[in-house]
Amino acid sequence: MNAASPARTVPASLTRVQRNLVVVGYAAVLLASAALVFARHLQYVIHGNDVDASGGMWAFGDLLLELFIAGLFLVPTLLLAFFIRNSEPAFTRYSQTLLGIALTAPLCIAAFFVPAISQNGSGFLGGVGWFCLGRISASPVFLVGLIASRLLARFRRAKRLIVYGVLVEVGTYALLLAAVMVPWLR
Repeated sequence: MNAASPARTVPASLTRVQRNLVVVGYAAVLLASAALVFARHLQYVIHGNDVDASGGMWAFGDLLLELFIAGLFLVPTLLLAFFIRNSEPAFTRYSQTLLGIALTAPLCIAAFFVPAISQNGSGFLGGVGWFCLGRISASPVFLVGLIASRLLARFRRAKRLIVYGVLVEVGTYALLLAAVMVPWLR
């Protein structure tokens, strides 16, 4: 196959082994994540005084745990991308999904400007606020997944959709950084 020829397309179906490997990967990550979050909860219960004395240190530990769990989810996701990289319809659908997830970053930033979401700790709107906070703080790991998916992409449309997702993620952070830095420059 020469460099000018388009990428070869194969049917969109995964083999049974590939599908089961991806499903088992996601199940293992969910189980490991639940165990890690439960262990972290037990640390909060057992060491309550330490949490009160140095809450910022514990919050940073929570952030590291979140980033680790998000990184764990990259493994089966990138494995799925590797398995479907030769199928244009499947990888295009995968790329559309990534772009849709990337579009949640500016929506989550915008949600922080709604006081009912950003200042409510319970109920449905509080849950939306916590989701938005988690989505934004896990954005660097998602960006790594976007870049790795772009490297696996073989089709023009899928590549373009993933690049749009990268631009949305980077643009969201650039605007957020600019919004934070502008008051300091006055």
